[in-house]
Amino acid sequence: MSWIKFNTCYVIMPFSSTKTHTEKEWEDTFQNLFKPTIESLGYSCYRSKASVGLILRGIIESIHSSEVILADLTDSKPNVFYELGIAHAMTNSVIMVSQDLSSIPSDLKPYGVIQYDPNTKEGAIEFTRNVSEALQRLHQQDPKPAGPVYEFLKLTHRKMEHFYHAASNPVVYMECAKCHTVYEVPLNGMTHGAGDIPSLCQHWEPAIFRGIKGINVISRG
Repeated sequence: MSWIKFNTCYVIMPFSSTKTHTEKEWEDTFQNLFKPTIESLGYSCYRSKASVGLILRGIIESIHSSEVILADLTDSKPNVFYELGIAHAMTNSVIMVSQDLSSIPSDLKPYGVIQYDPNTKEGAIEFTRNVSEALQRLHQQDPKPAGPVYEFLKLTHRKMEHFYHAASNPVVYMECAKCHTVYEVPLNGMTHGAGDIPSLCQHWEPAIFRGIKGINVISRG
């Protein structure tokens, strides 16, 4: 299982010609707009390379390991929507874009789709601003969900993985009753002063359980 590579953005988009774009125009859109825009915002940016044979496993691995997914829905390519569904099930960090909002399915519109123009300098500036704002909302955990899976289930595959890892490697939060220092302690480890060994804060007072790392937040009072 791969782990998330922070500050990475995987782009889901057409490879071959579509109703309004040639294969070269799609390559130009990636190289001249998507890649430089994403990289200017501090992320590495990549997409899968077109190849003969089964490439779906590589696509799923890329979706799973990338911090952010950018999905271009222009011309409604079936493979793009299939990969978008995988991305929405995997993570809440999905940014959808399109050159024409009129073709976007109605059930996706409530989650926000950025319209962009790849052919003008003004379009590139606006695209950069819109993507930057979308990234900020993702980092701030904006209450408006980025996808339908999280909205209805309150879970994504990544969150389930996170919970599984926390449950398999439990670390608890313990708070010193005197100085209120909070410790992270393995579940089977020593939580506070015991025998002739004091706590890390050198106090002998009891420790108060405050939650399990990755599952509970620290709650006082």
